[in-house]
Amino acid sequence: MLEAINRDLTIVNIRWLPGSPTSIAVGTRDFVKIYDLGEDPMSPTHYIQIFNGLLSDFAFSQNPTILEPNKAQVTIYGSSKSGAIYCQDITYKLSSFVKDESMKVDQDNSDLMMTEALRFDPSFKIVENKS
Repeated sequence: MLEAINRDLTIVNIRWLPGSPTSIAVGTRDFVKIYDLGEDPMSPTHYIQIFNGLLSDFAFSQNPTILEPNKAQVTIYGSSKSGAIYCQDITYKLSSFVKDESMKVDQDNSDLMMTEALRFDPSFKIVENKS
């Protein structure tokens, strides 16, 4: 589906969602799309953008919070080319091998804009280890 867009897209990273054997995230400079390959490999379950700028990379928190059986919540972190780091909580199914209509992910969770930037203490200095 990425090739259906008329401009050149650069994939910056591809990651599996923590704890899910079927959910994968594909990140480009403009967005992160999350697909549940067991449900529908063509339509993303989540479409996430950063508030300002281009995405340089993304990652997920390591340990998903289990909300109920077969459903989890993690935080996605996205870094922009300008150096800002954004974060957003998302909810997803851990496995689509079990077909259960009661496990649908909330539709309000599907299109997201990461607007919360992480703040660092300005006195923080990076010190090079010269050992």
